[in-house]
Amino acid sequence: MAPKLEIPGITFAYLLQELKELENSLVTKVQELKNNWIRLRLLTKSGQKDLVFTENAFFVSQYALHAKQQSSGFGGFLNKHLKMKRLQAIKQLNFERIFFFDFGSVILVAELFAKGNLILLDSERKIMMPRRAERWSARELKRGVGYKQPPAMPNIAELSFEEFQKLMDVDKKVVPALVRNVGIAPVLAEEACFVAEVEKEAKAGSIAKRKLEKLYNILKGFYINLDLSREQAVLIEHKGSLCLLPFRLKAFENSVVQEFKSINEALNELLVSQAVSSERDTIETKVSELMHALQKQKESLKRHKTLAEEFKRKAERICEHFADVSSAFEFAKREFEQKKGKGVVMYNKSFGSIMLKSIDFKKGKIKIELKEEPK
Repeated sequence: MAPKLEIPGITFAYLLQELKELENSLVTKVQELKNNWIRLRLLTKSGQKDLVFTENAFFVSQYALHAKQQSSGFGGFLNKHLKMKRLQAIKQLNFERIFFFDFGSVILVAELFAKGNLILLDSERKIMMPRRAERWSARELKRGVGYKQPPAMPNIAELSFEEFQKLMDVDKKVVPALVRNVGIAPVLAEEACFVAEVEKEAKAGSIAKRKLEKLYNILKGFYINLDLSREQAVLIEHKGSLCLLPFRLKAFENSVVQEFKSINEALNELLVSQAVSSERDTIETKVSELMHALQKQKESLKRHKTLAEEFKRKAERICEHFADVSSAFEFAKREFEQKKGKGVVMYNKSFGSIMLKSIDFKKGKIKIELKEEPK
């Protein structure tokens, strides 16, 4: 089983900058792919681009992916309402995995957490259709209700130190406190602790103010100093999972699995190529099975042809010696009438080219042998 791929919100922030060229592009078609991904075919200034949505990501595909022959209701619904509309802007909710694709009269919301979901809203942010209806205590995703986004986590880029200090004044270890109370990605929380020389096992509420302030400044720097001129992506191993980041981390220098030129390239390599490879493997397996079955059929056909030729040859010889065969059968018929109730009796009696070998009186069968023709 392949390791889980984690994509923090900050990685998507860099991805949005890579996909700036999609803004003001025209939707020419919406399709569902064979693996249930959704593809928006866009006409941009630089040509056609395929914006693909998976359960937990989106990217511009560099591969030719096959569409379903028959789309589900949701794919058809999106095509009806998005076709020939322009993508005016893509916005991210703080640094969370919630995105708004603004098409003017409608908005496509991508919630890329848990099982993932796509929701189409009208201009008043009322849900026209979600891909999957869902319900929580605080909100509901179904047709006709107003869209409520999930409760937002604090945005470290906008937090003052005093607000940060209050959020960290808890009886939890520092990394879990950063993740749950401040909304920091686990790898970035660990990186900040490493750089600030804060012990990860320390309780958040017991960290000295000077150390806490250093931790705050490091974390804030990740989110406000986005180096968007750098095109790179780093895949690291973290606690049995893979994590895609837009920059290297000092605490994980020895955990780098692979590097890419961009986030979009990384997503193509990690998601699309795997899907294509999986589909190719499935096709190759199916082809192999069909080839094996075809070979078996050929062998079976050859055997049947051989048997057919043999039966034909025997039938022709029987026809040639029909008089001898009839004489053997007439003799056998008389024997049946005279010796009812007996078992198998051997005869070896000759009738021209036919040898009557035996008669099974109980089963009513006779065995004859056609003498071999001289070569």
